[in-house]
Amino acid sequence: MSTNLSFQNYQTYLKIEELLSLQQPLYRAHDETPFIIVHQVYELWFKCMLHELEHSGGLLSEDQPDRAASSLKHVANREDARKPARRHGDDDAA
Repeated sequence: MSTNLSFQNYQTYLKIEELLSLQQPLYRAHDETPFIIVHQVYELWFKCMLHELEHSGGLLSEDQPDRAASSLKHVANREDARKPARRHGDDDAA
C-alpha cells in the first residue's frame, strides 16, 4: 500500500477498505460475488439519482427552474452511463 498522502486521503475519504469488505457471499457459487457487486453498484447509482432529484426538487421550490433542469440532466446522464453500451447491429426490436 502506498504511503502517498493523496492516496491515503482518497482511501480514507471514500472508505475503500470498508467498501470492499461489504461483498460477503453466503455460498460458494462463482458468480455470487459479481452478482453482489453489480447490485450494490446499482443501489449506489439509485442513491446518486435520488440525491440529484431531491436537489432538483429543492431548486424548483426556490423557483430556479433552469438550475433544476441542469440537475435533472445529471440524472439522465447518470442513467445513460449506467446502461450497457449498445453494439453495432443491435436494434430496439430485440
